[in-house]
Amino acid sequence: MNYQSPSLVAMTADLKNIISGGRATKDIPQVSDEQIKFWVISKRAKYLTQKLSKGDKMDSDFVQSICLDLELVDRSLCCNISLECKLLRSVQELPSFLDITRLGPVDIGAKRWSIIDYSRVGVEQYAPEYGRKFIKGFFTDFSRSLFLYYNPDYVPEAKYLTAANIMGILEDPTQAALYNSCATGLPCYKDTDAFPISLKLWNDIKQDILKNELGITMQTVEDTTNNSKADAPMVKK
Repeated sequence: MNYQSPSLVAMTADLKNIISGGRATKDIPQVSDEQIKFWVISKRAKYLTQKLSKGDKMDSDFVQSICLDLELVDRSLCCNISLECKLLRSVQELPSFLDITRLGPVDIGAKRWSIIDYSRVGVEQYAPEYGRKFIKGFFTDFSRSLFLYYNPDYVPEAKYLTAANIMGILEDPTQAALYNSCATGLPCYKDTDAFPISLKLWNDIKQDILKNELGITMQTVEDTTNNSKADAPMVKK
């Protein structure tokens, strides 16, 4: 992309600028920054869920990447699989994903791992005793952790795994602040970072909030100069 998505701080300021523009102080709705952030996050999740349900291709604008620490755990914690199998679990619980686009080593250029349904763990072609050189990831209904399993006889390097990279569309992008980057070790998100949203979706959400939450209509609200300000006039209802 040739542009940088606005930050959550910039989008909040954008809306507040529109709300106050050309109106008497006493007529300005008193809306907190936290309320605006909540609207942006919840409406983004709603729109993206609708697009995903239609099978629409999603832009990389919406994707975030986080790092999960891994620990070796007893197989009895989750499933009845081969004695030859080793089981790793993420130390941190997972945030809520609308879609997962990659699970794999922290080196994002390396081959990714497959994600299978929990009901298929250790079954047929996914059974470690079949001897295939793989690492499989899965999630359970009773835990918000990521699990990985592999046969150490065929994937000996897996014993050195201490972290995993997972990329996807988070329901609440701000939750990435609870996780660190695999590359830098720094938090994956702060409100001044570019928000995982396209400018088109931000303009759609902006109109939605102004009309349905604040009772304000705009004539083609669009930030055509990428200055985090509306470049069209406000029309009072």
